[in-house]
Amino acid sequence: MLDLGAGMGMVGIEALSRGAMAVTFVERSAKMCSYLKKNLQVVCIKDGHGEIREIEILPFLLQAGKRRRVWDLVFFGTRESPDRSPAYEYFRRGIPIAAGGLLLIEHPAGDEFPEKLGVLQRWRTITNNDWTITFYQRR
Repeated sequence: MLDLGAGMGMVGIEALSRGAMAVTFVERSAKMCSYLKKNLQVVCIKDGHGEIREIEILPFLLQAGKRRRVWDLVFFGTRESPDRSPAYEYFRRGIPIAAGGLLLIEHPAGDEFPEKLGVLQRWRTITNNDWTITFYQRR
């Protein structure tokens, strides 16, 4: 799993607790990465199952694209970022989502997303109060 905009890592840690083999956490804040590292220790995540990358999302996606690195499940949950469209350009091309993999985008409930996003097909949406998660599958 890839957790973009990981914060303290709660989504990725939950995925690990439910059977994910490994999670790559991408977070730009050194302070949040420090909290994330402590959280992985507190819940006893073994070395090699949680990779923390202190980097902005767009440079990370650029690196992943160049290396052709992909994940089966990608969570993009950056609530504080008003313009996420540059990241969508990578997603449209399938970066960094494996064939058959899923992209989950957390966004305000009022935001609409297209049926198709490049190589991705919208699969499902779940709304809870003011937030929605839109699921896309890479074909």
